[in-house]
Amino acid sequence: RESGGEVSVTTFGRQVLAVEKGDTALMKFGLAVDIGTTSVVSTLIELESGEQLASVSSLNPQAVFGGDLMSRIAFAQFNPANLRKLQTRIIGLLNQHVEEIVRQSGVLAKWIYKVVVVGNTCMHHILLGIDPSYVGLAPYAPVMRHPLVIPARDLFLKVNPEARVCLLPIVAGFVGADAVAVALATRIYESPEIRIAVDIGTNGEVLLGSKAHLWACSAPAGPALEGAQIRHGMRGALGAIDRVAIGTDVEIHTIGEAAPLGICGSGIIDALAGMLDAGIIDHTGLIQVDHRDRLPPRLRERVVVRGEERQFILVSPGEAGAASEIVLTQDDVRQVQLAKGAIASGVAMLQHVAGIPSEQIAELMLAGGFGNYISIRSALRIGLVPALPLEKIRYVGNAASLGAQLCLVSEAERQRAERVARSIEHVSLAAHPDFQDIFVECMNFPAS
Repeated sequence: RESGGEVSVTTFGRQVLAVEKGDTALMKFGLAVDIGTTSVVSTLIELESGEQLASVSSLNPQAVFGGDLMSRIAFAQFNPANLRKLQTRIIGLLNQHVEEIVRQSGVLAKWIYKVVVVGNTCMHHILLGIDPSYVGLAPYAPVMRHPLVIPARDLFLKVNPEARVCLLPIVAGFVGADAVAVALATRIYESPEIRIAVDIGTNGEVLLGSKAHLWACSAPAGPALEGAQIRHGMRGALGAIDRVAIGTDVEIHTIGEAAPLGICGSGIIDALAGMLDAGIIDHTGLIQVDHRDRLPPRLRERVVVRGEERQFILVSPGEAGAASEIVLTQDDVRQVQLAKGAIASGVAMLQHVAGIPSEQIAELMLAGGFGNYISIRSALRIGLVPALPLEKIRYVGNAASLGAQLCLVSEAERQRAERVARSIEHVSLAAHPDFQDIFVECMNFPAS
């Protein structure tokens, strides 16, 4: 009566989600969620126009129980109550994201009617409260692979209780819905030429192929490339060293041009590339203490041995306003070698299985929030990506989140996700007889 008899009905498929007085046709919003092993990104989208209204990114709070997937699976196995702890942590964070997004945009939480979630298989299972144990054991089989739509109230998400939460399908093993979202965003599945998409992260994923055939594998790099497990590593935040150049001495740039507090992933990759070029480390990654006399005087002073630990001093106290020393240790170099070896061997294995030499690759796309900030030249120098011409390599941003956003505004895209997931051939690296040899080879740095 108050609105002259006018009502608005919101539906999803054949289900009625809300009946409201007046015309609220434009009050339709959706949330795209990318749950990574290390970071979680939530993006608010106006469903009618597809406009992005707000976005929030945070560390995954599950990291306190383990920085990588196998650590979290082991934690969940240790005690049945631990799975609930992991699930509660991620749902709690998503609700914090909703609160922050509501604050940023002015959109009411009750107007969020659709949520699309992507993530690797382990993150998917934990969100749903499914035991991820079998994902961590050969043959690494997910409990479920098909797409799922459930009411938000079942997950205790603080959006409209009748909102539909759509989880995209899983490929196989650790290759999850995030890889499917990357395929959707990059359109690699309809490419006439052979392309590669590398989603760089703690649980990296690699896609290779064209419209003729598509292969995928998991490349578990661990968190080192995102600054974790590094002596003075940190996230890409204010004060993080994000750029390093090494000539006769070390030049650094920090995020926000603040006093340096530590070094993030892009800075670590730059530093290692510069250390290789300067001869501070050799192709095996060894810091060249015995040959430091060959270095320029300022660099020579930065190569030190403390106890039995080899170190390279990036920043001394007082340099660039630093309150304390920032170093890269020999173990830091090894951690990055393991991480970059995982990514590089994932690409090399798919090329090996598919029989595709580098000359036939038309393009390599670097995806992921971290992939957006690294120097392509530095990535090539340390062998993180295959030796392709610079013009064949480009950034595609957080493609997993973009794919989720596509499925948010288009049901046709969400249906396509299922077809794409079914078409991808999963390559299990651990089960392949050539993997160990390829991985060891990829751990070394290119000679030049």
